[in-house]
Amino acid sequence: MFSALLLTFSATVEPAAGEDVRSLFREAWKDYEQEHYGEVTARLRSLLRLLEDETARRVEAIIPERVGDWSGGDPKRESLAALGGGVSIERSYRKEAKEITVKVLRDSPVADKLAEVLGNDDLVAWAGARVHRVQGEQAIFEGERKLMMVVKGRIYVELRGDNDTGRADLLSLARKLDLR
Repeated sequence: MFSALLLTFSATVEPAAGEDVRSLFREAWKDYEQEHYGEVTARLRSLLRLLEDETARRVEAIIPERVGDWSGGDPKRESLAALGGGVSIERSYRKEAKEITVKVLRDSPVADKLAEVLGNDDLVAWAGARVHRVQGEQAIFEGERKLMMVVKGRIYVELRGDNDTGRADLLSLARKLDLR
C-alpha cells in the first residue's frame, strides 16, 4: 500500500521535486520498518511541505505579478493544513484607483465543498445569484464586488473588489487570468 501511495504522490510532482518525494518516501518507509515513528512523522511532514510548495508554485502561476494593465502586489500564502490540506494564495491588483484581490485555493477539501455549492444550479438559482461564464467555467457574483468560481472542479478562485470596482472590472480581470 505504501508503494501505491509513493507512486501516486510522486506522479503529481515535476521530475526535480519528484526525486525528493521518492527519496522522502523511501526514507520514511525504512524508518517505519525499523519502528522509528518519530522520524517517520518528521519525514512525512517534510513531504507534505514539499508538496504544498509545489502546489503554491502552481497557484502563483495563475495569479502572476502583472495581468494586462493590472499590477499585482506580493502574494500572500496560507497553509490550509488545519482545514484538511491544500494551499491558499492571494494577490492584490491595482489599476488606477481600483483594487481587486484574487484568492486561489487548490487541492483542498474546502475547495471541494465550495465546488459542490457553486456547482449546484438549483441552489444558485434559489439564491438569485448572477451567473457568468469565464473561460468556460461558471462564475457567480455574491453582491456587486465578489466573484466566485471553481476551475476544473478543484481550484477555487475568488475576486473581491474595493468600492471603486464594479462587476465589469472583476469579470475583465478574471478573464485575463491563466486558469487552464
